[in-house]
Amino acid sequence: YNHIKQMVDIDVNYAESQGSLWHFAKDTLDSSDPAEFVATPFPSLSAVGVGLTAGAGAQPLTGVAGAGSTTILNARNPAFNKGALNRIQFLTPYYFQKGAIYYYTLRVAVPVKLMSGFFEQLDFPLFNVPMKMNLGLCGTQAGPQTNPFMASGLGAGVSVQFAIGNADINHPAIESKCKWYLPKVEFTPKITTLLAPHLEKGLIKKVIFYSARTEQNLATSNTLDKELTNGIKSPRRIWTVLQPKGSATSQNSASPCIATGSITNVNLQIGADNFFKNDLKFDYEMYMIFKQQQFHGGDDFNSGSQVSFNDFANGVHKYHVIDLARKDFNPGDNIPLFLRATIGKNGVPDSNNNAYQNYDIFHSVEHELEVVINMTNQDVFVNGTV
Repeated sequence: YNHIKQMVDIDVNYAESQGSLWHFAKDTLDSSDPAEFVATPFPSLSAVGVGLTAGAGAQPLTGVAGAGSTTILNARNPAFNKGALNRIQFLTPYYFQKGAIYYYTLRVAVPVKLMSGFFEQLDFPLFNVPMKMNLGLCGTQAGPQTNPFMASGLGAGVSVQFAIGNADINHPAIESKCKWYLPKVEFTPKITTLLAPHLEKGLIKKVIFYSARTEQNLATSNTLDKELTNGIKSPRRIWTVLQPKGSATSQNSASPCIATGSITNVNLQIGADNFFKNDLKFDYEMYMIFKQQQFHGGDDFNSGSQVSFNDFANGVHKYHVIDLARKDFNPGDNIPLFLRATIGKNGVPDSNNNAYQNYDIFHSVEHELEVVINMTNQDVFVNGTV
């Protein structure tokens, strides 16, 4: 879900100029191969017969010298993933070897706005507000849902491990844990004076943001009918992705960046009503909804969006979305959502009746949350379903 947000919230220029700060690079293929060109043996003309086919009855011209010789050509590697190459280049300055183990050791600073929409929308300083954060890292022993690094050409018994403050590479004790860095804000005497009456009567601020509930669809057929929720307040977007089976824990896959499966005959049932008058059948229909979610998605000229229609229809960024942002819901109502879809493309169900077995299928329901912060009495309230 966080990766999808990065794909839709930032443009290509930002991804190129700032992406390396977050170890972010758009994948072009579900592959860990960073080699753009490969050496391909090609028989030389002197080792093979060359047929002259210009006219009827033409005789072959057979070479006689240098039998068995080859010419090495640099050919385009069909498994090349530019995103993998970029991420390797990011890490290259931090590589070293100790004994039989190869290390990439670096300090990572992750803005909390990339972890939660709350911090992304928080545009004012907090004071007199206690806060506790619980963070988990995927790919560690405590969170094995995904593998955070890709590796190409690993031999038997070789694996990638991820650790914080690994004692084997002599990290100082101070670097053995995650830290939360906060900027300190000091108000001028004038601002302090202006704030005083507001604090006295109760200074209340609100933060409105999107949160998401994600779950796996354990489908037993190519029909993906799924009750997403029996009730949620203020739903805003529904995301569906079909990832190659097992890719989330694979060291050779670009997951969680990759979604390759297509769906068709899509509709969302809200209570007893269908959201779309007619089922969505075509990639173009699904992409046009997704396009509107991207940076400058409504602009047909130089939009800077990262995912093109070709990426969506034929590539590895098939993020299917249903946008509910313009639909009016009563703020206090719990809205039931039921998704109907079929694995397939452009109105045609997949001819392989067991295609669902090739994918790990996930749905994310984005919903709006409002956090109300009282900086006078230190109360914090969350309106909406957490």
